[in-house]
Amino acid sequence: VSLFQVCFFSAVLLSILILHVLAASSYQYRSTCGQSAEVIEGINDKIDKHIGPTTEVSRLPCAEGATWNEERVCLPDTRVSILQTIWEWIIEPHANMNAKIFCVASIAGAGKSTLAHSVAKQCYDHEVLGSCFFFDRETADRNTPRKLITTLARELSSLGPGIERQIALAIRREPTIVTSPSIQHQSRKLILEPLSRYPVKRPVAVVIDALDEGYDEELLKLLCKEIPKLPSCLRIFITTHSEKIYRHFFFKPHMSAIKHLIFTIIRTFPI
Repeated sequence: VSLFQVCFFSAVLLSILILHVLAASSYQYRSTCGQSAEVIEGINDKIDKHIGPTTEVSRLPCAEGATWNEERVCLPDTRVSILQTIWEWIIEPHANMNAKIFCVASIAGAGKSTLAHSVAKQCYDHEVLGSCFFFDRETADRNTPRKLITTLARELSSLGPGIERQIALAIRREPTIVTSPSIQHQSRKLILEPLSRYPVKRPVAVVIDALDEGYDEELLKLLCKEIPKLPSCLRIFITTHSEKIYRHFFFKPHMSAIKHLIFTIIRTFPI
């Protein structure tokens, strides 16, 4: 055997040995990374179990009495047509990626709140109600939008553990967000980002009644500019008396899909 052959076979064996060492190191690295990720996730789970996310989310101010009331729904076999129209809009799949608003505007005393309670109950019965907020000009917590976003976020956190954890994380990073004067900032951190990161695969209805009894310009701006950024799973049903609010909504792109429904409701349905 020549010296050249000895050197050649030695080089081949050394190469094979190096490849085995590299493969083993790579496997050990992946295994270590996987174990580290599992450890980190386990730590997060333990933290969530003992100090949140429920603990953090419970810090969000919630307007008392802002939810729906089963005793205030429509009488049996009344307003069947309009309720069916609204329900079909809630459950129909939307082709685009944006949330939509369904706005019912009518005169005072027409029964808009009764309709809103009925819509909320129907959504609750079919497990698609995400949250609701009933404004009331006579109630301090409900005659301004100050607690609107925090109330909605607190209830929407129940849509999934990922959403709840993301809301809790936003509060941990910025504790003052629970009392922030900017509802747009609250909406972005407590609703938009959690729902965008953890999409919901079914319709989620949000009912807002008597918007005219508690809105301000910032809220109108939020509804018109921020709602289109929300995931398409959201169906936001709003009732209002103010013609100003109705006109404010009507010419926005994310309202275009239901313009005819709004006109039909106002002109045809006896609400």
